Amino acid sequence: MAPSHSASFLSTLEGVWTAGAKFVKDIRSTLSGGRQRTFENPVSLSPEFKWGSWDSSEKTRILHNILKNFKENVMLDPDTGNPWLIVSEDQKSMRWQNPYNNFRVEDVSFLPALGCEAFTSGRHYWEVALKEGGNVCLGVARESVKRMGKVNLKPKAGVWAMEQLGAYYRAYTSPITNLSLSQSPRKIGVYLDYEAGQVTFYDADTKALIFAFPPASFTGQRIRPFFSLFGVNSQLRLCP
Repeated sequence: MAPSHSASFLSTLEGVWTAGAKFVKDIRSTLSGGRQRTFENPVSLSPEFKWGSWDSSEKTRILHNILKNFKENVMLDPDTGNPWLIVSEDQKSMRWQNPYNNFRVEDVSFLPALGCEAFTSGRHYWEVALKEGGNVCLGVARESVKRMGKVNLKPKAGVWAMEQLGAYYRAYTSPITNLSLSQSPRKIGVYLDYEAGQVTFYDADTKALIFAFPPASFTGQRIRPFFSLFGVNSQLRLCP
Protein backbone atom coordinates (compact mmCIF):
# COMPACT_ATOMS: atom_id res chain seq x y z
CA MET A 1 0.00 0.00 0.00
CA ALA A 2 2.61 2.48 -1.08
CA PRO A 3 1.30 4.05 -4.31
CA SER A 4 2.65 7.28 -5.73
CA HIS A 5 1.54 10.54 -4.16
CA SER A 6 -0.76 11.24 -7.10
CA ALA A 7 -2.31 7.77 -7.00
CA SER A 8 -2.77 8.00 -3.24
CA PHE A 9 -4.49 11.34 -3.66
CA LEU A 10 -6.87 10.01 -6.28
CA SER A 11 -7.68 7.02 -4.05
CA THR A 12 -8.33 9.43 -1.19
CA LEU A 13 -10.77 11.47 -3.28
CA GLU A 14 -12.52 8.29 -4.42
CA GLY A 15 -12.91 7.26 -0.78
CA VAL A 16 -14.48 10.59 0.12
CA TRP A 17 -16.91 10.40 -2.80
CA THR A 18 -17.82 6.81 -2.06
CA ALA A 19 -18.92 8.01 1.37
CA GLY A 20 -21.61 10.10 -0.24
CA ALA A 21 -20.36 12.22 -3.18
CA LYS A 22 -21.38 15.38 -1.32
CA PHE A 23 -18.30 17.50 -1.91
CA VAL A 24 -18.14 18.20 -5.65
CA LYS A 25 -19.92 21.56 -5.37
CA ASP A 26 -17.28 22.66 -2.92
CA ILE A 27 -14.51 21.54 -5.29
CA ARG A 28 -16.06 23.57 -8.10
CA SER A 29 -16.28 26.59 -5.80
CA THR A 30 -12.66 26.20 -4.70
CA LEU A 31 -11.40 25.99 -8.28
CA SER A 32 -13.38 29.06 -9.30
CA GLY A 33 -12.28 31.08 -6.27
CA GLY A 34 -15.80 31.11 -4.84
CA ARG A 35 -16.89 30.87 -1.22
CA GLN A 36 -19.67 28.30 -1.43
CA ARG A 37 -19.73 25.83 1.48
CA THR A 38 -23.08 24.04 1.01
CA PHE A 39 -23.35 20.25 1.18
CA GLU A 40 -27.08 19.55 1.50
CA ASN A 41 -27.65 17.98 -1.93
CA PRO A 42 -25.58 14.98 -3.01
CA VAL A 43 -24.35 15.19 -6.60
CA SER A 44 -22.68 12.77 -8.98
CA LEU A 45 -19.07 13.01 -10.09
CA SER A 46 -19.02 14.79 -13.44
CA PRO A 47 -16.82 13.65 -16.38
CA GLU A 48 -15.48 17.22 -16.53
CA PHE A 49 -13.24 16.49 -13.54
CA LYS A 50 -9.93 15.53 -15.16
CA TRP A 51 -7.84 14.91 -12.03
CA GLY A 52 -4.83 13.78 -14.03
CA SER A 53 -4.42 17.29 -15.46
CA TRP A 54 -3.90 18.89 -12.01
CA ASP A 55 -0.61 18.81 -10.15
CA SER A 56 -0.35 17.16 -6.72
CA SER A 57 -0.08 20.45 -4.81
CA GLU A 58 -3.39 21.64 -6.28
CA LYS A 59 -5.07 18.33 -5.46
CA THR A 60 -3.74 18.47 -1.90
CA ARG A 61 -5.09 22.01 -1.47
CA ILE A 62 -8.53 20.98 -2.71
CA LEU A 63 -8.81 17.99 -0.38
CA HIS A 64 -7.52 20.11 2.51
CA ASN A 65 -10.28 22.65 1.86
CA ILE A 66 -12.88 19.87 1.76
CA LEU A 67 -11.81 18.15 4.97
CA LYS A 68 -11.49 21.37 6.99
CA ASN A 69 -15.26 21.82 6.63
CA PHE A 70 -15.69 18.78 8.88
CA LYS A 71 -12.82 19.38 11.31
CA GLU A 72 -13.74 18.80 14.96
CA ASN A 73 -12.20 20.18 18.15
CA VAL A 74 -11.78 16.73 19.65
CA MET A 75 -10.79 16.50 23.33
CA LEU A 76 -9.71 13.51 25.41
CA ASP A 77 -11.95 12.20 28.17
CA PRO A 78 -9.60 11.54 31.13
CA ASP A 79 -12.19 9.32 32.85
CA THR A 80 -12.18 6.68 30.11
CA GLY A 81 -8.51 5.66 29.80
CA ASN A 82 -6.57 3.09 31.80
CA PRO A 83 -4.16 4.13 34.61
CA TRP A 84 -1.07 4.52 32.44
CA LEU A 85 -2.60 6.91 29.93
CA ILE A 86 -1.93 10.38 31.33
CA VAL A 87 -4.14 13.11 29.86
CA SER A 88 -3.02 16.75 29.99
CA GLU A 89 -5.01 19.41 31.82
CA ASP A 90 -6.23 20.92 28.55
CA GLN A 91 -7.37 17.43 27.42
CA LYS A 92 -5.52 17.79 24.12
CA SER A 93 -2.48 15.57 24.70
CA MET A 94 -1.66 12.21 26.26
CA ARG A 95 1.52 10.41 27.32
CA TRP A 96 2.32 6.94 28.59
CA GLN A 97 3.41 6.35 32.20
CA ASN A 98 5.08 3.18 33.52
CA PRO A 99 2.16 0.98 34.59
CA TYR A 100 4.00 -1.30 36.99
CA ASN A 101 2.38 0.00 40.14
CA ASN A 102 0.23 -1.69 42.77
CA PHE A 103 -2.83 -2.86 40.83
CA ARG A 104 -4.08 -6.12 39.37
CA VAL A 105 -4.00 -6.45 35.59
CA GLU A 106 -7.46 -8.05 35.54
CA ASP A 107 -8.96 -4.94 37.19
CA VAL A 108 -7.72 -2.53 34.53
CA SER A 109 -9.79 -1.11 31.70
CA PHE A 110 -7.70 -1.70 28.57
CA LEU A 111 -9.84 0.34 26.20
CA PRO A 112 -7.92 3.36 24.93
CA ALA A 113 -8.95 6.80 26.13
CA LEU A 114 -12.06 8.03 24.32
CA GLY A 115 -12.79 11.44 22.94
CA CYS A 116 -15.35 13.51 24.82
CA GLU A 117 -17.50 13.74 21.70
CA ALA A 118 -20.03 11.05 20.75
CA PHE A 119 -21.13 11.14 17.10
CA THR A 120 -24.56 9.92 15.98
CA SER A 121 -24.66 11.46 12.49
CA GLY A 122 -22.70 13.53 10.01
CA ARG A 123 -19.11 13.71 8.75
CA HIS A 124 -16.22 14.49 11.08
CA TYR A 125 -12.46 14.92 10.77
CA TRP A 126 -9.64 15.42 13.29
CA GLU A 127 -5.85 15.28 13.26
CA VAL A 128 -3.42 13.70 15.71
CA ALA A 129 0.27 14.63 15.99
CA LEU A 130 2.54 11.67 16.82
CA LYS A 131 6.00 11.40 18.33
CA GLU A 132 8.48 9.61 16.09
CA GLY A 133 9.17 6.04 17.16
CA GLY A 134 6.22 5.72 19.53
CA ASN A 135 3.54 3.07 19.84
CA VAL A 136 0.17 4.70 19.19
CA CYS A 137 -3.25 3.30 18.32
CA LEU A 138 -6.04 5.59 17.12
CA GLY A 139 -9.39 5.48 15.37
CA VAL A 140 -13.03 5.26 16.47
CA ALA A 141 -15.07 2.90 18.63
CA ARG A 142 -18.66 2.26 19.54
CA GLU A 143 -19.39 3.74 22.93
CA SER A 144 -20.79 0.35 23.98
CA VAL A 145 -17.54 -1.52 23.19
CA LYS A 146 -16.18 -3.94 25.79
CA ARG A 147 -14.09 -2.07 28.37
CA MET A 148 -12.62 -4.62 30.78
CA GLY A 149 -10.07 -7.37 30.29
CA LYS A 150 -8.65 -8.21 26.87
CA VAL A 151 -10.21 -5.96 24.22
CA ASN A 152 -10.46 -7.05 20.59
CA LEU A 153 -9.49 -4.05 18.46
CA LYS A 154 -11.39 -5.16 15.37
CA PRO A 155 -14.53 -3.90 13.57
CA LYS A 156 -16.56 -6.94 14.61
CA ALA A 157 -15.95 -5.88 18.22
CA GLY A 158 -16.87 -2.25 17.53
CA VAL A 159 -13.40 -0.77 16.95
CA TRP A 160 -11.94 0.72 13.73
CA ALA A 161 -8.28 1.48 14.38
CA MET A 162 -4.77 1.74 12.99
CA GLU A 163 -1.51 1.56 14.90
CA GLN A 164 1.96 3.08 14.77
CA LEU A 165 4.61 0.64 16.03
CA GLY A 166 7.85 2.59 15.84
CA ALA A 167 8.55 2.79 12.11
CA TYR A 168 5.82 0.27 11.24
CA TYR A 169 2.09 0.74 10.72
CA ARG A 170 -0.87 -1.61 10.61
CA ALA A 171 -4.67 -1.55 10.47
CA TYR A 172 -6.76 -3.68 12.81
CA THR A 173 -8.67 -5.64 10.22
CA SER A 174 -9.22 -9.39 10.40
CA PRO A 175 -6.56 -10.54 9.74
CA ILE A 176 -4.36 -7.52 10.52
CA THR A 177 -3.28 -5.45 7.50
CA ASN A 178 0.36 -4.33 7.50
CA LEU A 179 0.71 -0.89 5.90
CA SER A 180 3.70 0.01 3.75
CA LEU A 181 4.10 3.81 3.81
CA SER A 182 6.64 5.77 1.79
CA GLN A 183 7.27 8.02 4.80
CA SER A 184 6.23 8.17 8.45
CA PRO A 185 3.48 10.76 8.88
CA ARG A 186 3.99 13.47 11.50
CA LYS A 187 0.23 13.80 11.84
CA ILE A 188 -2.58 11.39 11.02
CA GLY A 189 -6.03 12.58 9.99
CA VAL A 190 -9.08 10.52 10.94
CA TYR A 191 -12.23 10.91 8.82
CA LEU A 192 -15.60 9.52 9.92
CA ASP A 193 -18.73 9.49 7.76
CA TYR A 194 -21.43 8.17 10.07
CA GLU A 195 -24.19 7.56 7.52
CA ALA A 196 -21.83 5.91 5.02
CA GLY A 197 -20.16 3.83 7.74
CA GLN A 198 -16.75 4.99 6.56
CA VAL A 199 -13.56 5.33 8.64
CA THR A 200 -10.50 6.56 6.73
CA PHE A 201 -6.98 7.57 7.73
CA TYR A 202 -4.77 10.13 5.96
CA ASP A 203 -1.32 11.62 6.20
CA ALA A 204 -2.56 14.97 7.52
CA ASP A 205 0.24 16.94 5.83
CA THR A 206 0.10 15.47 2.31
CA LYS A 207 -3.51 14.21 2.45
CA ALA A 208 -2.28 10.88 1.02
CA LEU A 209 -4.54 7.96 1.83
CA ILE A 210 -3.16 5.62 4.51
CA PHE A 211 -6.05 3.19 4.93
CA ALA A 212 -9.83 3.00 4.47
CA PHE A 213 -11.95 0.41 6.26
CA PRO A 214 -14.75 -1.30 4.34
CA PRO A 215 -18.14 0.36 4.98
CA ALA A 216 -19.76 -0.54 8.30
CA SER A 217 -23.16 0.09 9.89
CA PHE A 218 -23.19 2.62 12.76
CA THR A 219 -26.98 3.07 12.86
CA GLY A 220 -28.21 3.60 16.41
CA GLN A 221 -24.67 3.57 17.85
CA ARG A 222 -22.77 6.40 19.52
CA ILE A 223 -19.31 6.54 17.91
CA ARG A 224 -16.40 8.13 19.77
CA PRO A 225 -12.76 8.86 18.85
CA PHE A 226 -10.27 6.71 20.72
CA PHE A 227 -6.56 6.72 21.40
CA SER A 228 -4.04 4.45 23.11
CA LEU A 229 -0.31 4.48 23.84
CA PHE A 230 2.31 2.05 25.05
CA GLY A 231 6.01 2.66 25.74
CA VAL A 232 8.17 5.43 27.16
CA ASN A 233 8.51 7.26 23.81
CA SER A 234 4.80 7.27 23.15
CA GLN A 235 2.72 10.42 23.20
CA LEU A 236 0.18 12.21 21.05
CA ARG A 237 -1.44 15.61 20.75
CA LEU A 238 -4.74 16.54 19.16
CA CYS A 239 -4.23 19.32 16.65
CA PRO A 240 -6.35 22.50 16.83
